[in-house]
Amino acid sequence: MKQGTVQEIAHASMRRCVGCGEQDQPKALLRFAYDALSHRLAPDIRGKLSGRGVSVHPHSRCLSLASRRGGFSRSLRRSISVDPSELSALAQKGYEQRVVSLLIAAHRNRLAVLGHDALSDMLRSGKVALVLVAQDAAERSRKLGVSTPNVCEFGSREFLGKLFGREELALIGILSEGVAKEILNALACVKALAEGE
Repeated sequence: MKQGTVQEIAHASMRRCVGCGEQDQPKALLRFAYDALSHRLAPDIRGKLSGRGVSVHPHSRCLSLASRRGGFSRSLRRSISVDPSELSALAQKGYEQRVVSLLIAAHRNRLAVLGHDALSDMLRSGKVALVLVAQDAAERSRKLGVSTPNVCEFGSREFLGKLFGREELALIGILSEGVAKEILNALACVKALAEGE
């Protein structure tokens, strides 16, 4: 059997965005799975949904282009009515849920520290890859007094507190580079999907 070159293999794994038409790596695109029973598209954030799929950049512009130009219908080979704002809202919710899942798993595996005091200690040791700050507690991140490579906002103090059985939680430190990268990617997708709303 003939083996392909690295470039041929990389090109074969590329996918085309049905919005802008550009080719990209599968990880850079969001797959929407088509459910033939409901005639609806569902964002496949974790890549686990079955059924025929269509790929688009997780960006409001590409969703809008795919809807206006008939990219979804063409790719699925059937007429399908798509509301880009509805798809965007579903995808944003999916990415936010992904962040929640990553936070809970990181805490369970001792890859996250919760609260100001625990985070301050870890920041001094240089083991923090990402600091998540509740959106209604942005002032707290400035009080840490230690420079961190990645700081981003997510949720409210009440929302984060409920995730971890507390009344409120303003700060979460992520100790794993891999988990931090996945969280940052999901939050970047939420932001890109929210543009233009």
